[in-house]
Amino acid sequence: MVFQKFLNNGKVSLCGAQVVIAVKRYPDESEVSDIISQLRANHVMVHIAVDSIPSGGTNSATLYEMAFQTNGYSYFATGRDLWNAFDGMTSVFGFPYQFLAQNFVVSGGGIIEIPAFKTPLPSGSTKECLIAITIQNHSKDNFQFKTRSLIIFAALDSSFVSMNYTVASTDGSYSYKFPRNDSKPLYATGQSDVL
Repeated sequence: MVFQKFLNNGKVSLCGAQVVIAVKRYPDESEVSDIISQLRANHVMVHIAVDSIPSGGTNSATLYEMAFQTNGYSYFATGRDLWNAFDGMTSVFGFPYQFLAQNFVVSGGGIIEIPAFKTPLPSGSTKECLIAITIQNHSKDNFQFKTRSLIIFAALDSSFVSMNYTVASTDGSYSYKFPRNDSKPLYATGQSDVL
């Protein structure tokens, strides 16, 4: 696998690396726990844009697991949606710091609220934040929030209808609601935006 070469390069430090990959062919490997352990030990985040119509290979779950276990995310799309998802995914380079990550079980309805948090910015300053939401397959029914990336992993099947979310400051000075007219759309299994 390409990751083994990346991990064994010996020329540059890998600590904190952001990896963005576009994949057309699925891997055949299903056991990648050793590679994931090495990536996690080096604090490497892997983000993968996956063509939902593969040119070969059998194991798309490996790609999802690699992204999920390294606090990255993956989009599954095809055609123009894949291009748009990958283009948005490269925004992680402008927002390299992640400061909140939590997992939730998605029930399919109702409201899930994350606790209030303080960003690591000095008081009175502002900075944009990347939000990425991915809706994944049946294999992982969990809900994960991240800001630098606000990520939601949930089941994608015929029961998926729509989603909405709100990001707001505790003092009421800022609120972003999705969907709204200027929001980027859901590209197959993903949506990302900069707030």
